[in-house]
Amino acid sequence: MPNLSVWIEAKRKRLSRQADRTVSFFVLGAIAFLGILPAHGQTEASGKRAYLAPASAFAQPAKIWNVVISPSGRLLLSIESGEDAAKLVISTPRRTSNPVRLAPPFGSYRWARWLNEDRIIALIETTLRVGSYRESFRRYVAVDPDGGNLTVLGRSRFDLRRIGQGSDRLVSFLAADDDHILVSARRGRNSARQSVYKANIWTGKTQKIQSGRRNIDSWVADQSGELRLGFGYKGTESLVHIRRPGGTSWELAYRFDVFKDPVFVPLAFANDGQLFVLSTHESDRKSLYKFNLETGRFSGRIYQHPRYDLSGVVLGGKARELLGASLSSNVGDIVYLDEERLGFNQQLEALLKTESFQVSSVDDAGQLATVFVASSNDPGRYMLVDLKKEQVTLLASVLPGLDRLAMPKMEQIEYRARDGLLIEGFLTKPEGSDVSLPLIVMPHGGPGIRETDEFNPFTQFLVNRGYAVLQMNFRGSAGFGRRHLQSGYRQWGLDIQNDIEDGTVWATAQPDIDPDRVCIFGGSFGGYASLMGVVKSPDLYRCAVSLNGVSDIPLMLRNRQGLSTRDVLPVTIGDLYRERDDLRSRSPLYNVDKIKDPVLLAHGLADSVVSDQHSKRMARKLQDAGLPHETLYLKEGSHDLTDPVLREAFFQKLEVFLQQNLRPKIN
Repeated sequence: MPNLSVWIEAKRKRLSRQADRTVSFFVLGAIAFLGILPAHGQTEASGKRAYLAPASAFAQPAKIWNVVISPSGRLLLSIESGEDAAKLVISTPRRTSNPVRLAPPFGSYRWARWLNEDRIIALIETTLRVGSYRESFRRYVAVDPDGGNLTVLGRSRFDLRRIGQGSDRLVSFLAADDDHILVSARRGRNSARQSVYKANIWTGKTQKIQSGRRNIDSWVADQSGELRLGFGYKGTESLVHIRRPGGTSWELAYRFDVFKDPVFVPLAFANDGQLFVLSTHESDRKSLYKFNLETGRFSGRIYQHPRYDLSGVVLGGKARELLGASLSSNVGDIVYLDEERLGFNQQLEALLKTESFQVSSVDDAGQLATVFVASSNDPGRYMLVDLKKEQVTLLASVLPGLDRLAMPKMEQIEYRARDGLLIEGFLTKPEGSDVSLPLIVMPHGGPGIRETDEFNPFTQFLVNRGYAVLQMNFRGSAGFGRRHLQSGYRQWGLDIQNDIEDGTVWATAQPDIDPDRVCIFGGSFGGYASLMGVVKSPDLYRCAVSLNGVSDIPLMLRNRQGLSTRDVLPVTIGDLYRERDDLRSRSPLYNVDKIKDPVLLAHGLADSVVSDQHSKRMARKLQDAGLPHETLYLKEGSHDLTDPVLREAFFQKLEVFLQQNLRPKIN
């Protein structure tokens, strides 16, 4: 590739010129898929075909999200990405008028919803920079549907220049009060406590109703809007404070050690005054319960999934009745417990002809619904469903540049680790291939997150280039119960790495996978695991790619002292001061002599999570040892590499590197 900075600047200028020619997302019909060369492939009934798609098609951010209908069903609200900032868009469902596009007063819009037919609340996110210091901020604004009377709730844009203001959090919509909401915020320079304010949605003025308290990070209001609960952490303990109805004093109602005691996660108040919580006090998996704050006892289990953790409760309607529970498993998984909502969902399934969808909003009459339909091979589309007329209308595609591309689905797989632990994962392969496939092993970041069957542009980009892709939920991944999560504690480079290696061995035993052409690639912790893969198993892999990856565990622990409590890191990763030698032995930086395979190190220079020193020091060590390696440093690149131009640059570098080392045969 030519000079990277010159290419990036030229690319951004082209995108800027193209912005004026962008087709409105409410215009239906085929969207041209420019710059894609057709490959040999079968045409599907839907008209999609297999193409060798440009890297830019996979690098683009979502064009639209947050599509919700107004209470009357007359208007649609959404957020549309732009060259400089994401905008609010207000339109009619039938496109009978030109939409209102509202640019943010600062930052970018991230989330929005209708407070009522005449007022919208939206969340704006921005980044404050002071020298090399960066911090993200979130502020709430309210605005009329015509774009007028925009009000920052309790803030002015000039407050954003002050360090220590922190991010606002929504506490309650106050269903019985049409003029106010409750937000919590850190006010004052270097304040660490979240106070609660009643904010007027018309004037923006705020009234403090609760001062911040030590060891309370989040507040919960009951159904009437009264502030009743606060919870936070002290060391490794989680503390839950309550205030009785009409009372003024706070008392400690529940405390538990997050590593030793059963999990207790407050969610929301029920209509009877009890608390919906997630807990593991009867099971290894997070399950949904009611908790009586008066007696300090659980009132009985509402629902437990046989395999996965629950992640939340689903409430609906003005009365906030219990509808169901959400899972920490695959995308869009909600277990409906309410018979009426279950029937509603089944009606949508019949009209949409799929089970892979999420309802984003329903009007007050229950006739119109906006639905997000997506899957592992579909980035997603927003649909308007008229339940009375049984009509489905396409509103927008999330990534219109991929609309015509036929992509394979992720296949869910299982394998046993060497100690017998069952590992779930996904194997995605190019469709119709008649050759033995090279394999990309792609461990996820975290490690305390998980892979799902949600659309993954990295996976589909690699499959589009002729590779099979293996992703797995090794021990330490979230969502499979507490034992699975905690079995990954202090196992960086040890049992977690063994799980990844065992998955690689399982995949290479498949008849259509070439065991001699395997590369390991990941970001963040996945980047660490990729580097450790060629340290521990150089004969298993042909190359490794680390994107914003950790190479030096002690350096990471030193850098994270201000972000994570010192009591947590020794339990989950290791003790920086007592186990330095052991941590160095499990760090790629101090094991360069064991590497035999080519390595690509890519890092965003604006990464605020993993310092770019991890990649730069690793590159110097590889250089000194005379080992084959390549580097890609992306100025202004974030940890997640969200900038589409920078992500495209990485994809192009990745493609060339993999071609050189694995030689895929694209069908």
